[in-house]
Amino acid sequence: MNLFLNLDCMFLFLAENSNFRIAAYQYSTAAAIEEPIKPAVNVKHTKLFINGQFVDAALGKTFPTLDPRTGEVIAHIAEGDAEDINRAVAAARKAFDEGPWPKMNAYERSKILLRLADLIEKHNDQIATLKTWDTGKQYEQASIEVPMVVRLLRYYAGWADKIHDWTCFSLWQHVVLKTAEQTPLSAFYVAHLLQEAGLPEGVLNISSGFGLPERLVQIAGSPYLMDSIPNSHHQWKKT
Repeated sequence: MNLFLNLDCMFLFLAENSNFRIAAYQYSTAAAIEEPIKPAVNVKHTKLFINGQFVDAALGKTFPTLDPRTGEVIAHIAEGDAEDINRAVAAARKAFDEGPWPKMNAYERSKILLRLADLIEKHNDQIATLKTWDTGKQYEQASIEVPMVVRLLRYYAGWADKIHDWTCFSLWQHVVLKTAEQTPLSAFYVAHLLQEAGLPEGVLNISSGFGLPERLVQIAGSPYLMDSIPNSHHQWKKT
């Protein structure tokens, strides 16, 4: 057997009964182009989360959230606007005034938060995958961040019946959250876990859309404004 090699081809010559058969194997120094892997997770929750339910935007608008690797559309997300912010604030206000969360004893509130922590831990891979797909961060980083959320929830759940007069979700606060329009998927996924954990309606409301939360609240003409305080944290302030 004789073997000849050059930069373009490798020829393998096999001699058999004075006849030559030639097999040619091409190779290239160019890097192989890999197709992006499609994450093994279904995107089911794309609507606004208001008063404990997933609902369409009032105007029926949606916007695409994109795969940062390819620019392809992952899903179309409900696009909240002023009317949706009003709905979310009204739901939070009613839940605060009439709902069970403020009246619930601290131990019962802590149990709900602990159930949520357990569910997030159970769905760690799905949430980390969504974060990776939607934000472009490495899966290894996302899979570390999710357990940090679990530990944080368990920490505050433990404080629920031990502290007083301190602003904390584990006590009695009601929240209207606006997602980043570029990366809304994981927030809506966790919202459906909140439903399963038993969080009462109106305690947490989530809107997605464009613009700063303060601007949306001002456009909505809500009786509650977002009052900026240091380090980009915010609190509701009645006018």
